[in-house]
Amino acid sequence: MKVVLTKTILMMLVLFPAILSSTVHVIHLCPNASNATIVVPDNFASIQEAIDNAVEGSTIYVRAGVYHEHITVYKNGLKLIGEGQNVTIIDGDKLSKVVYIIANDTVITGFTIRNSGSKHYGDGGIYLEHSFNSSIFGNIVMDNNFGIFIDFSSKISIYNNSIFNNGACGIHVRNSLNIDIQNNYIKNVWPIMFFRSSRSHITNNDIRSHHPSGISLYDRSDNNVVMNNKIRGVKGDEPCTAIRSLWSLNNLYVNNVITRARWGIYLGYANGTIVANNNISEVEMWAMALYHAYNNSIINNHINHIMLSNEVGGIFLGFSKNNLVQGNIVSKVDRGISLHFQSNDNKIVNNNFSLASIGIVLDGVSGNTIYRNNFIKNIIQGYDDGDNRWNYMGEGNYWSDYTGIDINRDGIGDSPYYILPKGTDYYPLTVAIKIESITLPRLQLVAHAKPLPEPIEVRKKVTWSNKHIKLTRSINILEEGSLTLENITLVVDIDTWEPFIVVDSGGTLSIYNSTIIANGKAIWIEKNAIFYMENSRLYNAGNWEGGGAIRVREGRIVIKNSIIENSFHIQIEGGSDHQIVGNEFRYCYASIRGFMYKNSTIANNMVISTASHAMEIGASNSMIFGNTIRHVWGSPINIHGDGNVIYRNNFIGFRQKPHDFGMENLWDYKGEGNYWSDYNKGDENEDGIGDVPYYISPNGIDRYPLMVPIGIKHNKLEIHCVSGDGDSLSKSTVELRGFANHLIRTKNTNATGWVKFTSLIPNSYLITAYWHGIQVANHYVNVTSDAIIDPLRCRVHDYYVHISDRENENIENVNITLYFANGTYLTSTLTNITGWAEFKDLPSTAYNIRILYQGIQLSNFTNILSIEDQIDSAFLSVYDWNVRLLDGDGKALSNAEVEVYLWDGSLLKRLTTNDEGLIRMLNYPPRSYIFNVYWMGVKVLDRDLSLMSEEQIDNIQCAVYDLLVHVVSEKNDDLPNAVVTLFWLNGTKIFTIPANSTGYVMFENIPSTTYSIKVTLKGYKDVKENITLISEDQLTTITLQSLSRPFTLTPIGIAIIASVAICGITAIVVVIIKKRRFLCHINDYTAIICIQRRFKRSVTKSNSL
Repeated sequence: MKVVLTKTILMMLVLFPAILSSTVHVIHLCPNASNATIVVPDNFASIQEAIDNAVEGSTIYVRAGVYHEHITVYKNGLKLIGEGQNVTIIDGDKLSKVVYIIANDTVITGFTIRNSGSKHYGDGGIYLEHSFNSSIFGNIVMDNNFGIFIDFSSKISIYNNSIFNNGACGIHVRNSLNIDIQNNYIKNVWPIMFFRSSRSHITNNDIRSHHPSGISLYDRSDNNVVMNNKIRGVKGDEPCTAIRSLWSLNNLYVNNVITRARWGIYLGYANGTIVANNNISEVEMWAMALYHAYNNSIINNHINHIMLSNEVGGIFLGFSKNNLVQGNIVSKVDRGISLHFQSNDNKIVNNNFSLASIGIVLDGVSGNTIYRNNFIKNIIQGYDDGDNRWNYMGEGNYWSDYTGIDINRDGIGDSPYYILPKGTDYYPLTVAIKIESITLPRLQLVAHAKPLPEPIEVRKKVTWSNKHIKLTRSINILEEGSLTLENITLVVDIDTWEPFIVVDSGGTLSIYNSTIIANGKAIWIEKNAIFYMENSRLYNAGNWEGGGAIRVREGRIVIKNSIIENSFHIQIEGGSDHQIVGNEFRYCYASIRGFMYKNSTIANNMVISTASHAMEIGASNSMIFGNTIRHVWGSPINIHGDGNVIYRNNFIGFRQKPHDFGMENLWDYKGEGNYWSDYNKGDENEDGIGDVPYYISPNGIDRYPLMVPIGIKHNKLEIHCVSGDGDSLSKSTVELRGFANHLIRTKNTNATGWVKFTSLIPNSYLITAYWHGIQVANHYVNVTSDAIIDPLRCRVHDYYVHISDRENENIENVNITLYFANGTYLTSTLTNITGWAEFKDLPSTAYNIRILYQGIQLSNFTNILSIEDQIDSAFLSVYDWNVRLLDGDGKALSNAEVEVYLWDGSLLKRLTTNDEGLIRMLNYPPRSYIFNVYWMGVKVLDRDLSLMSEEQIDNIQCAVYDLLVHVVSEKNDDLPNAVVTLFWLNGTKIFTIPANSTGYVMFENIPSTTYSIKVTLKGYKDVKENITLISEDQLTTITLQSLSRPFTLTPIGIAIIASVAICGITAIVVVIIKKRRFLCHINDYTAIICIQRRFKRSVTKSNSL
């Protein structure tokens, strides 16, 4: 059979080709291939008999059946081949090792191997010890203590097996090299575990872990490749940590898929490791966590859906330095990436953090460089209370809620982005960047670690005092043994994740006035053991997998007046009468956790800054009082037991609410509850007890919440807000925030710019000032007593704008309007006679500046106000314009009324021509205008004119003309002295002028319209008629009729008027002489006089005549 590694594995070997010899095996399996083949039970009844009678290189073929035996392979080159893995069964009957291999070149295939013993360490299905070049494949290994145990062996191949339901571990490798584990199905507690085993491959396995881990590399298991595995928790069981690496160096974890785990990938005291291209989802705690881990590369990983309800999330770094986090995509988590506890000098670049509760947390860390990352739609984008760098080489990060602008469109925002309380991204990106995968770095080879020395065993009473000790071997305190450390400085220097002190049942450990630097190791207290620690200090103790800094397994502990710092928590797993009193927990992952213990006291402890829940209490019937817990990234306290009393505690500054999952817990005692910093109800009678209970979900209630913390002095903080030039800012809004930017109070400054906050506990506070809704100041202050900040200088400045034309001439009355970048109107003003506009006390931000002149928007630009007395200048393209109005004969039209309109019909200006008929229009924008000119109230011009150049001159002729009236008699004789009056059509008189000696009257410069003209002259009949003036020097002749003439000229002929008598009737006769006949009206008669060439009279009587 030939096993060929996948192309991906072969590529990864390039990373460290010297690590492994070839892992490609060619194994010939045929029961009748040679004379060295033995068949069981044909030749020998048992497998062990066949082994005993075989020679090196023999093949032992085992037919189907159940073989109740324990076999030892001690001859080299043997091949044990079962007829079929489902039908060929080796059963150990719950005793010892089932298959024990202490030979080289051994092959085991085709068997079910089951039911080992569990009494002794190493009892299991297959145990290889000091074996070389052996292969285990095609088997079922089940229901054993260990499935496969490899010890002090090398070049071992474990592939294509099904390994499940083994009590201790699926595959356990210890002190071995070049182990190849691939293509196995493993469903087990601890599926794969390495101790001090290096240069191996774990690839393409399907791993389903019950609890607590999937693949674990411990204690200098270095230079291993863990690749292309699928690791998932088993439904119904407590989820596992998928991959963990403790005290191991330079490993490669690549292309693994992890789902439903408690933790994803954990590196504790693991350096030089590459974690790349992994896909992690549905994880309850951290997807990736680094603890005391240096020089690691976390690259190209996808992390998604890490239980938002929990206090954890994507990537965690604690006490970890000089790591690279690049090319990762992290989404739908609580915290995208979170750095705590002196995790300094890390590089975070080209990652995508989205849809998290908080995108990034930098808590108590400095010197980190964060740039070219995307922070997209996180509820809180970031938190930074240290001295970190948010840009590099002129590039910052992309923030989806950035509201600044990019005037020159270079992709860099023109105003900073603030990561409260202390961080500033000076070069925020305005466009999200592409997340690109990077080439994996090369692993560095390290020497294979030597086996650990045997522990020190304490079997009697031993005291170490007044010494400085470097501990290089762990300590086991056995039954009836007792170790007392008094006035000791103990530095632990052991290359293992395991506890440096284990107190077995019946043993006692006492620590007084001593200092212990544990370097990641823990103290374990077993059942019925006792532990005392008083007036001592414990540093850097514990890790995630070691059960905390101090782990108590049903023993009893008393810890008093001690300091536990930079450590994990105290883990209590059963027992009673524990006392944890008067201690300080500083900068720990948590303080106290545990379950199944009772009748204990947790009192008067101080917990400062935890990265997780501060107290996770599974106690019953215990007292928890007088503790102060502050600066907690999770919950301050969660109670899981029943019948506890929790009162007079101070819970100050926490991100998540407390929980009470138990029953009948009391959260107050004798009328006093606890102080909760997020309690915001009143105390009307000022008795120090809140008027409304504080609820602890789902089952708890503090009926008497305290209004002020116990034993902590209250302070006041006074702040004076001033502008950039030192002017007091009245009515500015000031926010005071506590831990994790939790809003405590908001107030406005008074008329003198002052604001006061009272009843503040000693703590660090963030002061944020706003002016016109714009953030103008951030200040971080540690309040330990009454404090005054004077001044709090705000980014509020005076701003000046100067407007001139292209010839540097000042322009007055230019309207300058300021809008915020979001389009909200702020203010406007006009330039003065010198062209200046002044804006006082503006918040420093980006503005859209719109310049209007003569009703026209001439400029619209964006600028950032960033300094006091900032000056900006604008040059307008405006021209001076000379428009001369002329009448019909080309003469100046003075005192004409001119209306100038914009293109939209809005009136721009009203002007009047001077004596020269001129209007001079200064500083007008080049464009088209509508001119309406009125003369004597009549519109004489309606025309579009375009301004196109400086000092443009336009001569425009208006409809204003001279009207000439000639008055004559019927004989066409001039009638001097006739009086001619010009009227508007409404009857209003305009002018009255007598005709000159020639009978002419001149009406000069009158508008083109229709007039009524009346002419009168003594001895003549008055004439009145309408005339429409449409052209220059228009002539109108008016003929007057003499009152003494018997006829009158009419438009249709000559009218002859006479008095006649006809038939005794006197009548007035009007005879109209037409071309051919006259009509004569004589009362009821009509006379018709026809005129031919010769006059003939014919009178015809009408009607009766």
